[in-house]
Amino acid sequence: WLYLILTFLFLFFYNKMFPAIVFSLLFYQAVPGLADEMVDKRQVGIIFGYTYALCGLAYSLVGIVGAWYFGDDVYSSANINWRNYHGGTGSLLQDDKNLVWTDVALWARIVKIFAVSFPAIDVISAYPIYAYVLGNTLM
Repeated sequence: WLYLILTFLFLFFYNKMFPAIVFSLLFYQAVPGLADEMVDKRQVGIIFGYTYALCGLAYSLVGIVGAWYFGDDVYSSANINWRNYHGGTGSLLQDDKNLVWTDVALWARIVKIFAVSFPAIDVISAYPIYAYVLGNTLM
C-alpha cells in the first residue's frame, strides 16, 4: 500500500517537483572534481550520502514550516513571503494606500533581510564550486 500511495503522490505532484529535482541533481557535475580532492576516496559515498540526506532534510523542513506558517498565500519564490516579517513587534500603520509596519525590532529586521536576500547569497556562495568544476573540465 505504501508503494501505491507514494507512486500516486509522485505522479500527482510530479509537475511541481520536477524543477526542484532537476536543480538538485545539477550537483552531480561537481562530484568527480570534489571527490578528486579528497584524501580518503573510500569515504566519498558516505560523505556525499550524508550531504544529500542533510540537504534533503533541511529543504523539507524549510518547505514544511513555510507551508505551515504562510498557508495558502505562499509565493513561488518563498523568500518573498518574508518581506513583511515583523516578528510580532512593531505597529501596523496605513501609509497612503499601503499598510506598513513601523517600530519593528532590530532582530526582526535582520531576520527579514537575511530571508529575503538568502537566494542571492546562496548563488554567490555556490560560484566557487561551479568555477572549480568548470576549471577542471576545461583543463
